[in-house]
Amino acid sequence: MKRLWLLFFALVVLSSQLVTVVLLFQMKADYAGLREQHKQLQVSFDHVQQENTQLRATVDQLSQPPVLPLEQDTKRQEALKREVEEITGLKFKSDVPFRVMTQTELQVFLDEELSKDMSDEKFMLYQQVYQRLGLLPQGFDFKQSVQQLLTEQVAGLYDTEKKTMFVIEGQNKMTEAEKDIIIAHELTHALRDQYQPDLFTRMGDFADRGLDDVASAVKALAEGDATLVMVHYGLRHPFTLLDAGITSTARSFFGSSDVLNSSPPYLQKTLLFPYEEGLAFTQFFQLRSGFSRIEELFANPPLSTEQILHPEKYAKDIPQNIMIDVSGLPDWKTKISFSLGEFELRTWLEQFIPGEDAHRVAEGWDGGRVQLLERGQESLMVVAFVFDSDVDRQQFEEIFETLLVKRFPELILFENPDQVGENRYSSLFSSSDDPHSIIMLDLLSTTPQDLEKLASEITFESLDIGFNSLQ
Repeated sequence: MKRLWLLFFALVVLSSQLVTVVLLFQMKADYAGLREQHKQLQVSFDHVQQENTQLRATVDQLSQPPVLPLEQDTKRQEALKREVEEITGLKFKSDVPFRVMTQTELQVFLDEELSKDMSDEKFMLYQQVYQRLGLLPQGFDFKQSVQQLLTEQVAGLYDTEKKTMFVIEGQNKMTEAEKDIIIAHELTHALRDQYQPDLFTRMGDFADRGLDDVASAVKALAEGDATLVMVHYGLRHPFTLLDAGITSTARSFFGSSDVLNSSPPYLQKTLLFPYEEGLAFTQFFQLRSGFSRIEELFANPPLSTEQILHPEKYAKDIPQNIMIDVSGLPDWKTKISFSLGEFELRTWLEQFIPGEDAHRVAEGWDGGRVQLLERGQESLMVVAFVFDSDVDRQQFEEIFETLLVKRFPELILFENPDQVGENRYSSLFSSSDDPHSIIMLDLLSTTPQDLEKLASEITFESLDIGFNSLQ
């Protein structure tokens, strides 16, 4: 009987275990089914949520007025003006009207502005000098490239003669956020023009007088100031800045130009210089004394690209203006003459020696000039530099031969001008007027007497720090 009871108990236990197993399998199957149902419900929920988001976006879009283009949105124009005033601490003295300019009108405007600055002949002379120095390749059309660079990616501009802000029609590649940032930049020019009305005009006057380095320095101040305001505007509107795709100020924005990216390095650096180095220059003073210090800079602008590159030298290291007098050589006629600053010297050296060495040598710059002369079919290019010290001059002399051999493989170097033949020559002279100077003569053919005479006629004078004295 006990055995039967034990057997019965075992059967009961076994049965309960079988039931448990069956129940577990059933529960597992039910759980799997529930999970599958949950997945299906989740997919349906996600689909409904996505449709809901789309519907809400559509409703929001329909409930809000359409975003007007900047040229039609007067409220946005006024808001931009107010922000420029708040950033700079200056008030507009008069209204700056907004107008629309078509692409055709833009091309005509830029062509007229270029013609005012430089004639076709002057463009060709600059091109000849730059090609002779090795800064532009042979066959490169200097004027055409500048025209293309000025036209590409222009969203707005301030006309200093008409005192009007022009928004360029048909710039579909630019977002409204990009336009806002650019117009903030241009409005800064308009604001400064109301306080220093002759500043932009005088930049052209300096270039006409062969003081190109002064003109470059003043332009760097103006563009650096406007770029600094543009950056501060972007910091006030970080999402606008991100929407515009600007991540590193000047280079990220201007670097989007296809024409710029395909241009020779010298032209790229020259066009970016006033924005990048001008930004660093103005920021140097603004971080220390605020935007009121920038206003003081406009009253007494920098006199050289050296001062732009080294803000600590502003108003302290006064550049020397080199004068080349050819009146003693009546057969030679000056075709063009303009100053070369530290920026040009550094950029020129970078074509032939490592950048670190180029910067080190160029930092000794104290003045520079290039002058192109002609006599019949002969041409003579004079490049003269004066350096801060004899050590700086010697550093230049050490790399001079390397530079010229790379630039002119066929060049015959000589230090004694008695060696003259029919080939291209170059020579170094130290001026008796300033022992820190270097005079380079690059020519096709001439006489030793002309070289010695020309070298003796080069003089040096310091530019007066008073900006108004340059009028």
